[in-house]
Amino acid sequence: MSKIAVLIGNTYIHWVSVIVVAAALTAIFIFLASYRKSGGNLNAAALFIPLALVLSVLFSRIVHWYCRFELYGGLISAITDFTGGGYALFGVFIGTMLSAIIVSVIKLEKNALLLFDCMAPAAAFGIALGRLASFFDSSDRGMVIESIKSLPLVSAVNNPVTGAPEYRFATFLFQAIFCALLGFWLISMLKVQRKRGDVGSGEVFLFFLSAYGAGQIVLDSTRYDSLFLRSNGFISIVQIAGAVCVVLVLFYYAIELWRYRGFKATHVLFIILSLALIGGAGFMEYYVQRHGDRAIFSYSVMTACLIGLNLITLNLQRKVRPQAE
Repeated sequence: MSKIAVLIGNTYIHWVSVIVVAAALTAIFIFLASYRKSGGNLNAAALFIPLALVLSVLFSRIVHWYCRFELYGGLISAITDFTGGGYALFGVFIGTMLSAIIVSVIKLEKNALLLFDCMAPAAAFGIALGRLASFFDSSDRGMVIESIKSLPLVSAVNNPVTGAPEYRFATFLFQAIFCALLGFWLISMLKVQRKRGDVGSGEVFLFFLSAYGAGQIVLDSTRYDSLFLRSNGFISIVQIAGAVCVVLVLFYYAIELWRYRGFKATHVLFIILSLALIGGAGFMEYYVQRHGDRAIFSYSVMTACLIGLNLITLNLQRKVRPQAE
């Protein structure tokens, strides 16, 4: 059960709510600061922020309803009755990106990529703070892992039925740390963009998609409550979206490189290495679902493969950039 932060008479506010609101405010502040420094239109921001908040809540409920339809009376009740059910972070991304597109379509911000670039570090820091809310909840979302309870990778959670401690993988803690580090990296990328006079190129957002997507492929696999497509119970919807982002960004920069520099024989090695890393990450997901006792080994190899893919993406990004300028 969530711990209470404020209790006044019969009114109480949970710590989870406090942390989530703080995370949203942090994301808004970082977006505004980044957008203003990058020369963005504040009128566009004035529409984008409230629109993103509304659409984020709407789509987070719709996605959660789709994956957990048994918790709702129907789609209408999911988006009108907020007393039950839950929210899907994946839906927040959909709502936020759709808001940026709407603001761009009505010409308040002509360069939608500038909105996306400034959204990237805001999202990273917002998620980093928001995931810390799990420390004020009685249920960590990580799977039960007794074999490594002596390592700083797990957190003890009391079973609500037996009262006995369970050692769960600290999924949200690792996601918070990962997103905080990613946020600082994205802020530095924005600063470099401004120095080059290349704001709004989409470079920051694309790297965010690749890096965050890679992180979610691993971290969402460690959760016991992942959201799945109704037609697929093997790979979660977040893992699918993460894999699509990683592959599409890699593919985009590969095409850009070949457009500007032409296809060379050495690029065959790049293709083989990329396919091997993608295959390795995919196989490790298959392996860990059948050998849960080898979780550390499986996730270590999966992480190494995905880091390799992101390093390739960064290298391609660096090679394409001088040509684009």
